Amino acid sequence: MTLVEPEDRPRRRPSQARSRRRYEAILEAAATLFAESGFDGVTTEAIAAAAGTSIGSLYQFFPGKKAIFVTLAERLMERENALFEEVVAEAQGRPWDELVEAVVDAFAHLQDTEPAWRAVWSSHLALVGEVAETGERYQRRIVERTAAILGGYAPALSEERRETVATTLVE
Repeated sequence: MTLVEPEDRPRRRPSQARSRRRYEAILEAAATLFAESGFDGVTTEAIAAAAGTSIGSLYQFFPGKKAIFVTLAERLMERENALFEEVVAEAQGRPWDELVEAVVDAFAHLQDTEPAWRAVWSSHLALVGEVAETGERYQRRIVERTAAILGGYAPALSEERRETVATTLVE
């Protein structure tokens, strides 16, 4: 069962360059506003104004602010997964403590520099159910990948134990 209803999804994805720029401007403005004021403190009118577009343009792409938030949250989770894979690929073969430190540093940098991160995690309690399924799927991928990596560093650990350690590390 999915908690994100069809009306909480974008209406359409832009295909033309100008529309893509407007779509991205809406998402960037929303991320900044959600990070500053939380989900409940932001209106679609404020998002449109901050994006430099009309409310009609916003509604061409999104049925409401929840759809914008869900889009931001899902993009962020994709970004976190890609960042994890990138850092692991670069740090592979280094000592375990250096690998862990590289991952932690990368995620700390993301938190410090990405308005969408602050927007999603500052508002997630209000909307946790809306993105829970996606979050669990992405987190599962990172746990599975971490367990596989851990196997290379600690081959004597059973698969079950690697899974437990990986889950603890990720959470």
